[in-house]
Amino acid sequence: MRFLELLIAYCMEGFLVAGAGLGIMNIRPKLSKIACLAIIYGLLIFAVRKAYVTLGIPFGTHSFVLIILYAICLKYIGKQTWAAAIIAPLISFFLINIGEGMILYNFTKIFGIAFEDIMNKTGFRLFGTMLTDIPLIIVFITGYVLKISAIDINRFTEKEDI
Repeated sequence: MRFLELLIAYCMEGFLVAGAGLGIMNIRPKLSKIACLAIIYGLLIFAVRKAYVTLGIPFGTHSFVLIILYAICLKYIGKQTWAAAIIAPLISFFLINIGEGMILYNFTKIFGIAFEDIMNKTGFRLFGTMLTDIPLIIVFITGYVLKISAIDINRFTEKEDI
């Protein structure tokens, strides 16, 4: 049951990472492509975090590893340019950090929920992931659904005469 909860949380986050990161840059792949990336992302997150726990490596650098793996997946599976493949995960991880630092942290403090409960109790992990992903959800809706983009990645690839 725990494996299924983690996989659902990781795939949900992977879907939002791909959709929000690309959507804010005015890149909107098909939802089936984003879903495929989400499943791959979910499995990558699970494998990387399992490796870190098994090998006793302190969490912290796993974000850098995941960003690199996401960029590689976006480049070769998502068929994006290197610029889009690098910028999208960086934007998404920035949004995840905002969600963890501002929303999840304050929610746990206000309601007196221990971090250990979120990490270990069934159902809490999925709820914590949803709280963390609120900024991703907002950016996904504005960038992918409403088609409001903050960055036009195509503008950066054009050469300007000086």
